[in-house]
Amino acid sequence: MKENNNYNEITITKVKNSQTEYTACFYAQFLKATFSISFTDNVFGAVALTKFYEMIKNSFNTKQVNFVICGSQEIDNTIFIDFLNNKKGVVNEYRTSM
Repeated sequence: MKENNNYNEITITKVKNSQTEYTACFYAQFLKATFSISFTDNVFGAVALTKFYEMIKNSFNTKQVNFVICGSQEIDNTIFIDFLNNKKGVVNEYRTSM
């Protein structure tokens, strides 16, 4: 089942009391369900986040995905910055709180 969305958000939040762990969440309105992934701030985490992003785009026929980074600290790993800045159809937004 594919949901025809033109715009969706994947929110990325740093895990409390961790310097390298994050969660990424996507809410599917049609299913009223949240999909999420936990990952670390390294190359394996970047691969996991890429697979999650591709799953969302393919499963829900999403043309544009907005990555929203929540919290007071931004991701400072260049792997993730490059990932977020180089994906087609990605808009980046930074929020200091949710």
